[in-house]
Amino acid sequence: MVTAPTTEWTHDALADDLAGHVGYRNRLTFTDMQLGPSGSPRPDVYCLPTTYSRFCPVAFECKVSVSDFRADVTHGKWQTYLPFAAAVVFATPAGLIGKQDIPAGCGLMARGPNGWRTVKAPTLRPVENLPLQVWQKLLFDGIERAERFRRCEPRKADDWRLRDRLAKELGADVAAVFTNREAIAKAASEIAAALGMDTDGFTFNRSDVWQVRNLAYYAKQTAEVWQKLAGLLGMESRWPGFRDIKEAEARLSRLDASTATESALDALDDVQRAIDCARKKLAGDNAKSEALA
Repeated sequence: MVTAPTTEWTHDALADDLAGHVGYRNRLTFTDMQLGPSGSPRPDVYCLPTTYSRFCPVAFECKVSVSDFRADVTHGKWQTYLPFAAAVVFATPAGLIGKQDIPAGCGLMARGPNGWRTVKAPTLRPVENLPLQVWQKLLFDGIERAERFRRCEPRKADDWRLRDRLAKELGADVAAVFTNREAIAKAASEIAAALGMDTDGFTFNRSDVWQVRNLAYYAKQTAEVWQKLAGLLGMESRWPGFRDIKEAEARLSRLDASTATESALDALDDVQRAIDCARKKLAGDNAKSEALA
């Protein structure tokens, strides 16, 4: 049953969007290009697999109206792609047609608000090779389009190179964040809870961000003071963990006023001052209000 589409699309916009979706790294993707000399079939999107095995080029026909789809099916336009494609797939806005409407063997993809979805996979037919004129057209047209892009759209080309470089440079960091996303989310929730924020789906506003930045700053200062104290006590510790604190307490308990070094006492004072300063800064106006109450 044919129904009305849920989203308005122009034909060219739909084709470009589809090309961006199907044109992943192991496919060469062409839009609105004849498969040979003048008069040859011209699929809206044509994909070639970059592989030496299982050669399955696919032709996509985009439709944004029911009347255009019916006219294509009636006149058999899609059948002209069969000599050059292992499959023909109709691509439409979601809700335009159903899988029961498409010709036998064809596929159907629908573009909804959240992206493309395969409604029905096509039946793949074996394709041994393409005619010489098709290969020539793909080669000639591809070089011409690439050269036109280089001459007329340098800004877009520069943007693409910049994005590619940033992706390479930041790829490891982004991958690490993605891999540890659950631990990061948990740590963020714990920080928010420590700062008295709502941890149920919380989001940081500007004041929250500055509060977290202050927390990081004073935590860094406290760590530096702790490392100084640990060094004076003959310990190797970068952060006051539970066992490190117990060890420091044990070593400090063995000191008395006559044997404690002035440097150790100064370090203890520095730790206390850093903790007090951090507490006051992080408490903010709430602490002032409570003190005045």
